Amino acid sequence: MYILIAGGRYTGFGNTVDPPPKQQTNELFDTALSSLSQGWSMFSIAASKVASKATENAVKLGEIASQKAVELGGTVSEKVMEHNIRPCSISIYTVGMVDG
Repeated sequence: MYILIAGGRYTGFGNTVDPPPKQQTNELFDTALSSLSQGWSMFSIAASKVASKATENAVKLGEIASQKAVELGGTVSEKVMEHNIRPCSISIYTVGMVDG
């Protein structure tokens, strides 16, 4: 079985068909598309690394903030107990000082 294609050549029995030549505009488009794809890939990889590092730093900062809040809470409680001050008596005493 033979198939006649453009250019008068038959396919089959070892006769291969040359692909049609690409036009320069297609090559330019393909090159631009390939470059855009590679650029987007590199950008997404970099953005992923930045987001990962930001998450890691946020977790560390949260841990430090929690630790400092516990320390500060303990210090305030110690000072209140040390001076035998009740939170309500501070505001009453201060109001009394302003009036007097």
